[in-house]
Amino acid sequence: MPNFSFTWIANFRDGSILSQFDPITGQEIRFKDVQDKFESLQKFSLVNTFQTLTVTVDLEQAVIIINKTQVVESDFGKNRNNVRLIYFRRNRLVYGNNLNTVLKHEIIYFIGYQYNDEVGQNHKLLFQIDAEGNIVVGA
Repeated sequence: MPNFSFTWIANFRDGSILSQFDPITGQEIRFKDVQDKFESLQKFSLVNTFQTLTVTVDLEQAVIIINKTQVVESDFGKNRNNVRLIYFRRNRLVYGNNLNTVLKHEIIYFIGYQYNDEVGQNHKLLFQIDAEGNIVVGA
């Protein structure tokens, strides 16, 4: 298994759950498998592999939850249509002076949601999370 600080878990309306790594084989599951079922995605979580930190996007409630406590809800209006997950990760490499040696490799995770309000305007709420679990909230 790659050295990820966070792994994802997807919960669907039919009660099924898809984890980033198969619990039996340890093989990584493609995120495309989640994308193929976006219409029925209920919750999407990032679970820290080194400390007690879970960040969950509840797409039905349009909220972000940290360790089972709702902390962020968008204030752009209550009529939210077409709530969609935002999730991606970025690799940050720090090179030595000769540019041949990687001194540090860090994965930064982005998780949040976007939706359309009652007049059709798009809004988004996004968390940026580093390997140590530090969170930056953006909109």
